[in-house]
Amino acid sequence: MCPGTGFARLSYGQARALLDEYTALWKGGLGEDAPDWLTRHGWQPHFHDLATLAASYGRPIPGPANGGFITAVRVEEQHARAL
Repeated sequence: MCPGTGFARLSYGQARALLDEYTALWKGGLGEDAPDWLTRHGWQPHFHDLATLAASYGRPIPGPANGGFITAVRVEEQHARAL
């Protein structure tokens, strides 16, 4: 416990162990199971395909677009009730 702030202090190893589940999703992209993972963990995901997103900003895409972005809203209360 940090005497100045009252916050718990974690070693690098402790912090890394807590975050490994999440950082595994970042390496090499989220993968195809990301929306399912988010849904199972209390989130409502929405996929934004790259071509549509670029067009909404008036940006051209040089070549075929085969990716996108996932945004998600936390719906923990609804998730907890469903379980």
